[in-house]
Amino acid sequence: MATSYPRRNTSGGIWKVTDVAKNLLTKGTWPANPTPGGRGVFGGQYTPSIAGAIEYVNISSTGDVTDFGDMSSARYYAGSASSFTRGVIGGGWVGGSSPYTTVTMDYVTTASTGNAADFGDLTVTRQGLPGSSISSSTRGVFMGGYSYGPNEAKDTIDYITIASTGNAIDFGNLLAAQTYGAGACSPTRALVAGGGSSDTNVIQFVEIATTGNAVDFGDLLRNDTLVGNSSATRVVFAGGVSPAYVNTIQYATIAAKGNTTDFGDLTVARSRMGGANNSVRAVWAGGMSPGVLNTIDYITIATSGNATDFGDVSTASAKAAGMSDSHGGLEAYDPRLIPVGSGIGFFGGGYNPSTINTIEKINIATLGNGTDFGNLTAVKSIGAGCASTTRGIYGGSGVPVLNVIDSFEMHSLGNAADFGDLAATTGWLSAFSSSTRGVFAGGAAPSTIDVIQYITITTAGNTTDFGDITTATRGLSGTGSSTRGLTLGGSTPTVINVVEYVTIASTGDAQDFGDLDVARYRGGALSSGIRAVMGGGLAPSASNVLDYVAIASTGDFTDFGDLTYSPRYPGESSTSTRGLWGGGDVSETNQKNIDYITIASTGDAADFGDLSETKTYFPQGCIGDAVGGLQN
Repeated sequence: MATSYPRRNTSGGIWKVTDVAKNLLTKGTWPANPTPGGRGVFGGQYTPSIAGAIEYVNISSTGDVTDFGDMSSARYYAGSASSFTRGVIGGGWVGGSSPYTTVTMDYVTTASTGNAADFGDLTVTRQGLPGSSISSSTRGVFMGGYSYGPNEAKDTIDYITIASTGNAIDFGNLLAAQTYGAGACSPTRALVAGGGSSDTNVIQFVEIATTGNAVDFGDLLRNDTLVGNSSATRVVFAGGVSPAYVNTIQYATIAAKGNTTDFGDLTVARSRMGGANNSVRAVWAGGMSPGVLNTIDYITIATSGNATDFGDVSTASAKAAGMSDSHGGLEAYDPRLIPVGSGIGFFGGGYNPSTINTIEKINIATLGNGTDFGNLTAVKSIGAGCASTTRGIYGGSGVPVLNVIDSFEMHSLGNAADFGDLAATTGWLSAFSSSTRGVFAGGAAPSTIDVIQYITITTAGNTTDFGDITTATRGLSGTGSSTRGLTLGGSTPTVINVVEYVTIASTGDAQDFGDLDVARYRGGALSSGIRAVMGGGLAPSASNVLDYVAIASTGDFTDFGDLTYSPRYPGESSTSTRGLWGGGDVSETNQKNIDYITIASTGDAADFGDLSETKTYFPQGCIGDAVGGLQN
């Protein structure tokens, strides 16, 4: 077995080719080190005097802390953020005269030792911040806290760019003022849970790369002055006092909002620890019960069970800020390995047995199953999808009715971000795109509409009016070439066979193209850039028909062959040579199978593989890095 792997912050290491190849095929990334090391750093303490010591541990081993250096000033109850190379500690209680707290942020280089240096200032002076890192590899987030004079808990969220010194910038606000909460993160999402000011059990989150107010995530089993840790997928919260000191450890899945579940117990019931992790192992150091303790214990994040003794801090203490160079917010792989235009397709959102937000990735060139990619910003179904060579777009939703447009970077695993809004709130619409422009047509808002609207894919923002289709239509499909977009079929509410087209780079009303071979709606269309193929749908009964046309011409569609099943609301994607249809439902029974065709030929579809679960109500229009509209 390999003893080390290349990480995003270092190209050194021993490469095991079979592991690299497996990751390329299933996730499109370099594999993460299966047993990462990582340094956990703890700064500022309550002993019960105010102390400014910085200490560290090697998280993958066990043992007592080692001296690192000192903070610029003694403090406790500060917040923290860290990248692969730099750790930042901000705010805290410094005592003395009013306001008793500080805005000062210090930083250290985590791989070295030495005293901290000045980084800048928080937007608001405060203490009572979460005692573990809340950050991605580039941005740190400080959430909540408590200020004196006047005495008040804060709903403040501010952020920093970790690589650049300077003052924090306003990010947004928490749902309610909160202090002494527990923090944790994935590479995209920051969470803060509980809090002592209002004895809340609420977990709330923000998307790290954006700005804005926090959103409700779920509830804790127990609350008040607990401390968090996380891998990229799972958050664990430990300890607390409510009102007695507790040893509870609880966990949740970061990508799926919901309440926490029991994990196990700490070795000692306590609160106000410092937290650090290496994405595999979580460590909690010190704490109060009610006196200060020197205990350090640890868990393996992916499992469940009771904590194990790790070692001791140098002096019994509590309220330290913890951070590391390998926590759950830091990607352990190069996220842009897949070449642009390599032929990856995406199936996002849908319904099973309720509306979902998952995104699956398919390698179109090779037969096989879908793999997890990330999540949309909200549960969505019956929207519309399109793409550039690098960015996937999901616009609107029919269930629930939403006008939100999401975007995600197709060559890095992760969650979608807010792009903007459709001018007309709509689902049941169609979409197509060139490499620069995405176009949405028709739909229901909730009445059926004839609107065509467009975005520039590289620039986040709302849609702009393009023109109109001839008749207000819902449940229509969309596809095209790099220059021409087609809308196919739909319901007016009469099921129609009408095909219309626009020139994507211009604006204006759609023009008649021809007719489908079979009138239907709620099917899926795709293209090679030269030939468009329509598959499935309702006519009004379920159909497995495939028909095709040359996009550069005008005229009626011709029979191509049949799908292996008769889906409505399937997902679809394509390259210049191969087209896929996946999922959907047959007689309201959700499907997971994926069919494929060679677009330049004719004939029946064949089995490709399966989605991860049965689901339907996919967006109309293709999302992928080599779909027909991207072929020149």
